[in-house]
Amino acid sequence: MKRNRCLNFFKGIACFGIVLAHEKFPGTLGIIMWNLAHWVVLFFYIISGYYAYYPDKEIFFKKLPSKIIHILKITIFAILIYFCFLLVNHIFIDCDVTEWLKNVFSLKTIFDVIIMNDFEGTIKASHLWYLPSLIYCYLLLYLAVKHNKIKIFYVMIPIFIILRILVPYLPGYTWHYQQNVLLGAMPYFFIGYYYASHKQQIDKLTDKLSNKQIILIIIMGFLLRLFDLLVKPTVDIFEIGAIISAIAIFTFAQKNPDVYISKFIENIGIKYSLFIYVMHILVAMIIKKIFEILSLTNYYWYPYLFPTLLPIITLILAISWDKFYNRIKNIKVQKLSY
Repeated sequence: MKRNRCLNFFKGIACFGIVLAHEKFPGTLGIIMWNLAHWVVLFFYIISGYYAYYPDKEIFFKKLPSKIIHILKITIFAILIYFCFLLVNHIFIDCDVTEWLKNVFSLKTIFDVIIMNDFEGTIKASHLWYLPSLIYCYLLLYLAVKHNKIKIFYVMIPIFIILRILVPYLPGYTWHYQQNVLLGAMPYFFIGYYYASHKQQIDKLTDKLSNKQIILIIIMGFLLRLFDLLVKPTVDIFEIGAIISAIAIFTFAQKNPDVYISKFIENIGIKYSLFIYVMHILVAMIIKKIFEILSLTNYYWYPYLFPTLLPIITLILAISWDKFYNRIKNIKVQKLSY
């Protein structure tokens, strides 16, 4: 499949959007950026679903398990990295490692991780819910294709989107009600899969839209999401704005695969977006610890400096890791060639 430069550009933008949504600037600016970043995770699921489609079933059943194993390896690696960092922290700084380990390995915590994909109570990495949820989406897709039940998931897409909008009305609501495999992952993953499996028909429809019209739809989606700043509804009706923006941005990229603005941002989308998404919270925790040790967190400029430094440092680490990983691979290849 030909590389989509426009899509990779938006992936590069999206990974920084999620960083600045999790570690916000203070005041209204931070709230605005948090609202505008709601399209990002939905967008990544749409991409994953799109590239999970293979017209040939034999190729599908060969390729999909390798995708599952790839994401599983990343998930395990990420969990171990966060766990090791927090273990060191609880041993040498908080001095409460026994209590922490009891909590980490409690039945409730294990249930939260496996069923709800909630890593907040264990390794303070709530954003990692994305990885196991993606694995579950791949497994559901595998079963759906194997048993010719894919249409069931297409029917469920609007149902789960409506539920995502309504769940804040439930008593005791937390963000986990929305950010889980059923409401936060599956509908958008299968939107991407549907797009790929019906690409010719969808392309005929999108060809009737100009780029300016699609950009207008993207902007309208963002503005609708921002209405949350002015009105506090019982249901999360303005989440529709994020859904519209995610789908419209993906559509724009499919319509204009060779259009891009920055080769640098495009390269980030290709090589570093997953690393940035997975590791930025760990980098944030380390930076915060350093600032705390240096007693710099009380200065007025700290809330502005921290979210400025975070994406820069995370990107530098992503580039360094990529170079290190490629060097290790090259060494292994050279050894095998002898």
